[in-house]
Amino acid sequence: MKKILTFLIIAVMALLLLSGCGIIFNKEEKGLEKGTSIHYINPNYNIGDVHPFYDEKTATWYMFYLKPGDYASKLLVSKDMIKWEEKDINFEHNIPPTKYYVLGVIKDGDKYRSYYGSTTFHGSSESMDLLLWKNSPSDYKVPNDIKTFLFGACDSFTFYDAEEKVYRCISTAYRTGRNPADGNIDCSMALSSTSQNNLTSWTKDQRELIRFPKGITRPECSQMFKIGNRWYLFTSIYGRTNNGVGRPTYWIGDVGKKILENDWQSKPENSLDGDDLCAAQVAFDGKKNYMFGWIEKKWQGGDWGGHINLPHEVYQLSDGTLATRLDKTVGKKIRGKKAATIAKTQINKGDSVAFEGVYSRADIVADFTLSNSVASIAIGEIKIQINSVNSVISINKDENDPTSYFATYRVPKGAFNGNVKVRVIAEDDILEIFVNEKYALCARISDMMKDKKVEILASKGNVALNSASIYKLKFLEEIK
Repeated sequence: MKKILTFLIIAVMALLLLSGCGIIFNKEEKGLEKGTSIHYINPNYNIGDVHPFYDEKTATWYMFYLKPGDYASKLLVSKDMIKWEEKDINFEHNIPPTKYYVLGVIKDGDKYRSYYGSTTFHGSSESMDLLLWKNSPSDYKVPNDIKTFLFGACDSFTFYDAEEKVYRCISTAYRTGRNPADGNIDCSMALSSTSQNNLTSWTKDQRELIRFPKGITRPECSQMFKIGNRWYLFTSIYGRTNNGVGRPTYWIGDVGKKILENDWQSKPENSLDGDDLCAAQVAFDGKKNYMFGWIEKKWQGGDWGGHINLPHEVYQLSDGTLATRLDKTVGKKIRGKKAATIAKTQINKGDSVAFEGVYSRADIVADFTLSNSVASIAIGEIKIQINSVNSVISINKDENDPTSYFATYRVPKGAFNGNVKVRVIAEDDILEIFVNEKYALCARISDMMKDKKVEILASKGNVALNSASIYKLKFLEEIK
């Protein structure tokens, strides 16, 4: 008896020791009840137009952005595209030529350069470490064709064209004034180029690619990049939504054609995501392209800036169109313990099945088979609808009331007939939806996710639910 008692005491002590050493993770399995959201926003103000740059030398993401109000350049850094840290940046002698002296960044030998609009030219800043910046010599300036574009150009993005072995600068160039209140903006996406393989041989030739005449619409934060054997012209258009600028819009170059061999004006407009992902930019990390923007802070619009979205990988489909999906590594890191499941079932029109419990943040996955039907994932009163009839993803409170829609994204006809896999990241009043790892939709909604019931509905037709699970969405402190 004495030996048994001694053994039990030793066993209990061993268990306590293992638990104290972190080998037993009861606390971690349960997860935190409160913590920091994974969607980043500065504690004191919104995040304005972002300009991501991946530095291969340090394997670090540098997210330059503009502060609302004074449009001052600010910086975030990250190693994993989840945990963002504010970093101080400065201009030599604390006298910057403009508040937004760092926007898009291009590597130039051992230096980093950024360009900004200044009416008759695009000025340049340079840095050795991405933190301390100074004026570049005057021969780095990009001249504007002010005979054609009397009111200058802004929103410059500089890139290297390896085919032609020249540098190019895409910008918004104005024939008329820039004030949307005038209702008479005549502007273009225009392209400037160097004559040689360096950043000091800029010519005065500024080519118009696409014109936006007579109205309030204008392209903002334009870019050009190449994926595979096609060039892409990418922008966000101001004046079409309550958010001011929004949704990511792009045009596709022809296979094998150089930039200036394409007739960009005649090409159809395409889009990625919806109106709530604003002023998005695409950046390359050496292996993949990623899209970041800001999610409008107010669900009804009218604000500038917001939270940064989770990293969306941008990739090319066989027909040249672009697709988006949540970065795989990030997707794994943010997912916590499984909370509930719904087994395979047939849901008839008007019926629903619910997950057990209520949720204040969630990572939801569902696998459907749809045929001229509409499947909905409802979080309280908010419905995330996958519509195989009209080929659209939408987020609304009432599909019959146009004023209740928070975001929509139309996909190619027939894309949702058959197997459809959906993932929903729900945090506070932000939703990010990913469908078939091709389509993504961000939205700011009117309701905070607090103790909400989550259910699957057949809003139209019959829906075959193959499986559904709901996971805890981790807080930032839980992510390693």
